[in-house]
Amino acid sequence: MNIYLVRIDHLRHSEMIKRLSPYVSKSRLDKAIRFKQANDFNRSIVSELLVNYILLTKHNMSGQRLDWGTHKSGKPYLLAQPGLYFNLSHTADYVACVFDHAEIGIDIEYIRDFQYSSIAIRNFTLNENSYISKQSTPKKLNAFYKIWTQKESYLKAIGSGLFTPLDSFEIQSLEENETQVHTPDQTWILRTLQIEPDYMLSVCRSTAIEELIANPISLEDISSMYPIPHPQTGKQSDTF
Repeated sequence: MNIYLVRIDHLRHSEMIKRLSPYVSKSRLDKAIRFKQANDFNRSIVSELLVNYILLTKHNMSGQRLDWGTHKSGKPYLLAQPGLYFNLSHTADYVACVFDHAEIGIDIEYIRDFQYSSIAIRNFTLNENSYISKQSTPKKLNAFYKIWTQKESYLKAIGSGLFTPLDSFEIQSLEENETQVHTPDQTWILRTLQIEPDYMLSVCRSTAIEELIANPISLEDISSMYPIPHPQTGKQSDTF
């Protein structure tokens, strides 16, 4: 399964993202402008730009409307392609997205070293906490983030967000590369990928995930798809 990733250099890319911001939807731009932190603005704008880039380059949607809708849970979907599902996640310097033909969820987290024990006790099940405790000291933090990102990706796949307590369901087979969440209706499959020493992501879907493949996409590549205003006239170039 392909995961698409953009790494943002917030200082170097700041002006580029501002230039590209008019190309996202009005609702996305309005939301991004309300952020007080510049990095939050950057991640929000790049999120929609990345999805549209994948739709145009990987799913042959050139010439079609790329409008998004939003479920009550806040999970976005494509108005013109109800059978094509996607999900987004971002943290620190990364934006990640994944596409599928059924509901899917993704979560990416920056791995920061902190005292996570109280959070794990409050939000994880006894078995999940036991899994962490069995790890050697250097691996405990990664074990915490594996469970955290898998739980978040599951919640995003089912579209319930914060309405489902994290300890109300359990990640099964944590010792394996492919884990599961069992519900009365179906079994969800999860897999985790550490893309850098400080970043971990997980994906959840309703069928097997053989492998997660990271596909880095540069912001420069995304930018090249959009017209560039002429520095003197302000008119759009013909490079689109």
